[in-house]
Amino acid sequence: EATARVAAAVLNDREVRAGLAGQGLLIPKETWFIAGLHDTATDTVSLFDLEQVPHFFSADLAQLQDWLEHASQLARRERAPGLGLAVGNAAGLLKAMAQRSRDWAQVRPEWGLAGNAAFVAAPRQRSLSARFDGRAFLHNYDYRQDGDGAILNLIMTAPMVVASWINLQYYASSVDNRRFGSGNKVLHNVVGTLGILEATAATCVPACPAVAARRAEPAARAAAFERVYRSAGGDDRAGSGAPSRGAAVGGKPLVASVAHRSQSAAAIAMPVRIIGSRFL
Repeated sequence: EATARVAAAVLNDREVRAGLAGQGLLIPKETWFIAGLHDTATDTVSLFDLEQVPHFFSADLAQLQDWLEHASQLARRERAPGLGLAVGNAAGLLKAMAQRSRDWAQVRPEWGLAGNAAFVAAPRQRSLSARFDGRAFLHNYDYRQDGDGAILNLIMTAPMVVASWINLQYYASSVDNRRFGSGNKVLHNVVGTLGILEATAATCVPACPAVAARRAEPAARAAAFERVYRSAGGDDRAGSGAPSRGAAVGGKPLVASVAHRSQSAAAIAMPVRIIGSRFL
């Protein structure tokens, strides 16, 4: 919350905008940044510092709040059966989830990211008709706005790497929770900001508790992209799989291998399968 609010305040500052414009980074006058917080236990989204929003953004703000509320309701309805809750009406379901999230006797107020199985970077319309059941990380990526591949580079070496960490955490916890997980959540004792002890054990335990690991499937996460790439000869090509290491985007090497670009990524990228990739 604090980081988001500071970032929004900085980006809304006139002097900061003027300085960025001087460096060729122009933020349009009709753009205003708002910090928000997504509560993953109840799927509610809170927006902050709305009193600072200029009045001429009132209609846009109201539309944004309506969209967020609608999305939150859809997310709660989708997750309710998996939590053992009756869908019922929207207000009743939100109340039930809120009570559940504050219940200290509830060992799993939410399932977190258990079951994550895919990572997609493509225009949203490509996946609108697909049913992911909350198991995919979606990035609305349009290669037509990424001529030199810089955005794809960032996606593959930042959020895709984080998604791999998450996938490996659940993978290891579900394969051997005794060694790589954190055991019984009912017995967890939080130790400052250092970690978790199971009951009175002397060693901090890693990763996910057994109750969350049972929800996860020990499977490598699949990644799919849509990207136009240009061969070394300069001609545009289309393919159903990832390009070779020598492929290029706009004359520059394409980040087809995370390991080629980042040593930290190389250590965790092995179980990731690039499937159905449409490197056009």
